[in-house]
Amino acid sequence: MFLYKILITLFYPLIYIYLRRRMRRGKEDKLRFNERLGKPKAKRPNGKLIWIHGASVGEVLSVKQLISELKLKFPKYKILLTYGTVTAASIADKNYPDIIHQYSPVDVPFIINRFMKHWRPDAMIRIDSDFWPVQMDYLRRHKIPQILVNGSVTERAFKKYQKSRSFTKNMMDSINLAIAKSDHDAENLGKMGAGNVIVSDNMKYGNPPSADNKSERLAFEKWIGKRPTWHAAVLGEGEERIAIDVHKNILKKHKDALLIITPRHPSMRDELKKIAAMNSGSIACRSENKIPKSKTNIYVADTLGEMGIFYRSSNIVFMGRSMLSDMRGSSPLEAMQLGNVVIVGKNTSTFAELYNEMDDAKIIDRINDSDELTSRVMYYLDNPHEIAKQSKKISSFLAKKSHVLDNIINQIKPYLD
Repeated sequence: MFLYKILITLFYPLIYIYLRRRMRRGKEDKLRFNERLGKPKAKRPNGKLIWIHGASVGEVLSVKQLISELKLKFPKYKILLTYGTVTAASIADKNYPDIIHQYSPVDVPFIINRFMKHWRPDAMIRIDSDFWPVQMDYLRRHKIPQILVNGSVTERAFKKYQKSRSFTKNMMDSINLAIAKSDHDAENLGKMGAGNVIVSDNMKYGNPPSADNKSERLAFEKWIGKRPTWHAAVLGEGEERIAIDVHKNILKKHKDALLIITPRHPSMRDELKKIAAMNSGSIACRSENKIPKSKTNIYVADTLGEMGIFYRSSNIVFMGRSMLSDMRGSSPLEAMQLGNVVIVGKNTSTFAELYNEMDDAKIIDRINDSDELTSRVMYYLDNPHEIAKQSKKISSFLAKKSHVLDNIINQIKPYLD
């Protein structure tokens, strides 16, 4: 660890240049760049402080109910939430107006010291798998409890960590409690050197359904009317062509069918418009304040924080980032909580334990290619009673998982008491 700290400090000028380049490309927040350097504008609140860290949008959204429970059960603690992306910051602005949230500091010793001396956390909750050696070592040396929640390790990351076992073990020794989201993750965390490892269901099971602006949703549903509608959600790059090709086939039978596309990145809008034009599709984009008119057959929902509207406005969802070989899946829970049947490709390694459970319960539709996706969407459009039947099975499955947050809070409690 000592050698690592020296090396990362020596490389700091290059790290700084890299961050500035990211800022010029809009991937770092120009107005809040100093937060990345451990220089916050916000004051530390009086009293005890829990620091919660999640890398990006998924983690930031996943802790919503956990934060609510912590505020309820441990009112003497204030909460600091950190994240690493501009998109996550935008989501935090909308979802957490009543807590402090900041960009995470760069993992360089003098920056971490600056950050820690300002915030002086009394406990730290790390979400999923965003491990930073310098900050973890600081917490260990200063005897600040560090808890890993929803702990996971991808196979790729596990192999990388295995190449430097002593360093990895030293880093993982800093974790006082690791709550893994599957038996397999618990096994990997143990092999990496985490000592106190337990297993719980995925924390995302405990989150409430996404909120929505009811008046906006009702207006959107009025525009759609009774048109046959399906939703290609969280599409990764390359999947937009697949979704539009599938919809082109669906239109041959359902001439007024509407495809809602929510791209993973709003920047995909221009590519979607170009592909739609090549396929003679009529497209409208929410970011341009367009509405789905009667001749619109593709609607791009390229705004942030409105997934609740679109999951409620269609009950057939293809879950993106799962069709192409370099993809690793997206969580289906948000769609399922709102009564959707979910169709997904075969590449879902990031959420393997979720999908394995759902495969076993037969509440997910797996497809291998665009022909099978066309077939499944068409099947549900033609058989709405099958949607109701599958939704009932999904609701029953989710009800059995509702205890997950109680279990996590009970495990965390000794470190906060």
